[in-house]
Amino acid sequence: MRSCFEFFDHTADMGVRVRAGTLPDLFRCAGKALYAAIGVLAVRRDASSVSQVSFDLAAGDTANLLQDYLTRLLIVFESDHAVVSSVKFITLTDQRLIAGGIGKPLDPERCVFHREVKAITYHLLSVERTADGFEAVFILDI
Repeated sequence: MRSCFEFFDHTADMGVRVRAGTLPDLFRCAGKALYAAIGVLAVRRDASSVSQVSFDLAAGDTANLLQDYLTRLLIVFESDHAVVSSVKFITLTDQRLIAGGIGKPLDPERCVFHREVKAITYHLLSVERTADGFEAVFILDI
């Protein structure tokens, strides 16, 4: 199966390029790319430890909305030691995102961490429509 994202070198940071047919798929794929940059993340097998995560974000454009969404995913990762999955978008426009997902706590004994991601920067940040859907580029501060 072909990946919906690729990493590229960027001075002292890591670049990410994401492609998808729809805007919700682009945001989902960007989240997968963020987690893949961090490492191979395994979640606890105990289903009772999951939590609901909600997003209600507004921004001036789609690129900034993506940056805000990824930042929220990173905050959940860092503060709750969890990954967000099964995201369902209720509203996703160029300037508004309302969604919910499931926070699944990490199993640190089964995770393989590759790098610390400190932030999703605004440098080179873009979301563009393409003939096949959408493409986003963002830089991770590592």
